[in-house]
Amino acid sequence: FRRVLFRSQLIEQYQQVMGVRFEELDLSVRSFNCLRRAGYVTIGDIVDLTEEEIVAVLAHEVGHNKKRHTVQFMLASVIQTGVILWLFSLFVNQPALSMALGGDRACFQLGLIAFTILYSPLSMILGLVMNAWSRKNEYQADAFAARYYDGESLISGLKKISVKSLSNLTPHPLYEWVYYSHPSLLKRIREIRRLNILKRMSISIRRFLRKIPIQILFTPIFVCAMPVTTKFTSLLRFARQKTMNL
Repeated sequence: FRRVLFRSQLIEQYQQVMGVRFEELDLSVRSFNCLRRAGYVTIGDIVDLTEEEIVAVLAHEVGHNKKRHTVQFMLASVIQTGVILWLFSLFVNQPALSMALGGDRACFQLGLIAFTILYSPLSMILGLVMNAWSRKNEYQADAFAARYYDGESLISGLKKISVKSLSNLTPHPLYEWVYYSHPSLLKRIREIRRLNILKRMSISIRRFLRKIPIQILFTPIFVCAMPVTTKFTSLLRFARQKTMNL
C-alpha cells in the first residue's frame, strides 16, 4: 500500500512539474521568445525523458530527502567551514609564517597565503571523505528509487542523462575514488539490477508463502516441539506421583 501511495504521489508531482507553463517562470524576454518560436509551451515539452524515467529520477531525489542526506551534508559543510575559520584564526597572525614568505613581521596577507598553502593537503583529504560519503548517499537514493518505484526506469533515465552530460562510463578506479562525487554509471546500473533481482525474489517468496496454508507452515514447529512437550508432561506426571506418595 505504501508503494502504491508513493507512486501516486510521485506521478502527481511529475504532472505538476511537467505542466508548468513558461509564463509562470522567471525567464528573460529573449529566452521566453526563443522557446515560444520553437513551439515549446511547458517544461514537459523540452524534457527527453519518458514519464516513467522522470518519476524514477524524482524517486531518487525523494530518497535523498527521506534519508536526510541534504540536511546531513549541510551540517557537515557548516562544521567544516567553522573548523577552517578556527584554524585560519590560529595561523593568520603567526609571525613565523609571514617571515617564511619573506616578510619581516606578522602580515595578514602573507598569513592568508601561507594558510592557503598549508591547508591544501587537508582540503584534499576532506574532499576524499566527502566524495566517498556522497557516493554512498547516491547508492542509497538509487536503492530507494528501485525499491519504491522501478529500477529499470531509473537505469534508462540515468543513461539518457549520462549521454547529455557526456560523462565517462569507465573512469579509472583511483581517479573516480579521488574526484567523483557520484559513482560511475556502470557501477550504479550493476547495483540497481542487483537490487531488482533481490526485489523480485522477495516478491516471489511472499507470493509463494501466501499460497501455502498456515497449518503447513507451523507443522514443522509442532513436530519439533512434540518430543519436548511429551518429556515435560511425563516429568510433571512423575513429580505429581511423588507428591501424592509423600
